[in-house]
Amino acid sequence: MALISTDDLIARNQQMFERFKHPEIQGVDPHLDPALNPLVEEALKSADLTHGVVLYRYPAAKIQGDFLLSLREKLGLPKALVIHLRVPDDVARKRLEKENVRAADIDQQLKDYHREVDFVRVYFPEADIHDVDGNQTREKVAKAISKLLGNR
Repeated sequence: MALISTDDLIARNQQMFERFKHPEIQGVDPHLDPALNPLVEEALKSADLTHGVVLYRYPAAKIQGDFLLSLREKLGLPKALVIHLRVPDDVARKRLEKENVRAADIDQQLKDYHREVDFVRVYFPEADIHDVDGNQTREKVAKAISKLLGNR
């Protein structure tokens, strides 16, 4: 399966993002930047999609979701299967603290995350969304995801 990671796209194209053009701007998350749209489009066009694709951390905003819907039609992509790894906030907080993320940043990331997950469910009611308990062992998570992918 092809993997398109927004982290990789951002790292390879820093000049396209406001945060990197203007370092004095604080708090701008490049994952929400519309500059990702053409990068994702090019990545989809050049990827081998015969076995599917994982879009990691995209879409992360409504404008990106709308763009992805238009791309689906434009590129003739099948209906997406969305796998939502659910982890309790306290577990996510502990994991982020281990990565030395500031508490205020963690709170903002959790707030943004919940807002964006809610937007996906409201704006894309036809989306094929499946929740997987991300608070299990890697083996159990992998098994649950494999089961979902096998049903396609």
